[in-house]
Amino acid sequence: MICFSIGKYVDEILFDVVPMEASRILLERHWQYDKVVVHSGVTTKFSFVHKGKKVTLTPLSPSEICEDQIKMRVKREQEKNKSDKKREKHERREKKEE
Repeated sequence: MICFSIGKYVDEILFDVVPMEASRILLERHWQYDKVVVHSGVTTKFSFVHKGKKVTLTPLSPSEICEDQIKMRVKREQEKNKSDKKREKHERREKKEE
């Protein structure tokens, strides 16, 4: 079961997971049928009713994609720096014990 949110829309979906970094969620047919989703191929919008409210999922604009990619890059760099610092601290501790 995977929990996800897009804006105010929050839901859970049961499906196979492949580790990857993606800037979009791939919504499969069974999810579309379960939610009675209307998909517009021209606008790439998904519309459906969730908990009594109409929800429309729209693609990101090019500038939003760029902002999202920058945020992901910064997050990856922060995680790498944090991991590097832990490794260095561990190595120093091992050297002291020798």
